[in-house]
Amino acid sequence: MPQAATVSPTRIIALICIALVITALVLTRRSAVPDFHGARASEIETPGQGSYDKAGRDPGFFSDTIKATIPAHIAEGQTITLSYTEEGVRRRDTFTVVRIWAKKALCRLYDKENAGDGHAPGRMIYIKDCKVVR
Repeated sequence: MPQAATVSPTRIIALICIALVITALVLTRRSAVPDFHGARASEIETPGQGSYDKAGRDPGFFSDTIKATIPAHIAEGQTITLSYTEEGVRRRDTFTVVRIWAKKALCRLYDKENAGDGHAPGRMIYIKDCKVVR
């Protein structure tokens, strides 16, 4: 008659530790990358500042954004002027708001429509403490 396989307590503890580490890594990664499945908005109020991403990458650990001054009221279709300091030089730029996404008090402004591949196109402005008007 075959004997039942036994697993040592040390092996069980090791497997539990590995599972906990993997779970912690997944949860940490999930919280480090913003969950931005929000809703489209057509008009927002802002605190007058945001983070301008000229390269159009999603935010994360290595995102290169510039603090910018923006209007207090922004609507889709509006061309706004933003000002920021880059390499010690004060600059101004225009940005046509093609799309606004909002989730709670966080907003993203896009200057191009999404191509459908899941990547954010063009330039973006991230805004904390925004308020959806409609």
